[in-house]
Amino acid sequence: MLIRRIRLFFAPVRLRRRALVLAGSLIPSRLLRRLVRLGSDPHAVAAGFASGAALSCTPLFGLHFLLSFALAWAVRGHILAAALGTAVGNPITFPFLVSGAYGVGTLLFGVPDHLEEAGMAVILRDAFLVTLVGSLPIATLAYAGTYLLLKPALIRLRGRGG
Repeated sequence: MLIRRIRLFFAPVRLRRRALVLAGSLIPSRLLRRLVRLGSDPHAVAAGFASGAALSCTPLFGLHFLLSFALAWAVRGHILAAALGTAVGNPITFPFLVSGAYGVGTLLFGVPDHLEEAGMAVILRDAFLVTLVGSLPIATLAYAGTYLLLKPALIRLRGRGG
């Protein structure tokens, strides 16, 4: 019985259907429709989504949800919209976001000189700090850009009836 359930779970037709549902939920038009349906103030939805989008640009993996909820609360944003905004950071975008943040961090800090003869713990710590500092301008731009694009779109779509 268990083997049959496992085989059904991993059947190619079902896996393809699950992948299409997951990919379909990340399509911008469907995501925008979900944000319109939240029914909250356009500022709250836009601020919440922008909070999630901004914090998903940081290398604080595993903390994106919690930090986006805290930022959304601080800017009076919608908590569920913040959770949806963290979808900006995904396995496809993470390599670009992290390498971009490291590049910005090296522009701001410079590459630490002592990394050549340092141990692995020091290298990881310093590289993480450079990446974290470099992700802050990217996160700020992501927040501003997302908020400034999303709020008028929500107002316009709600005016048309969604």
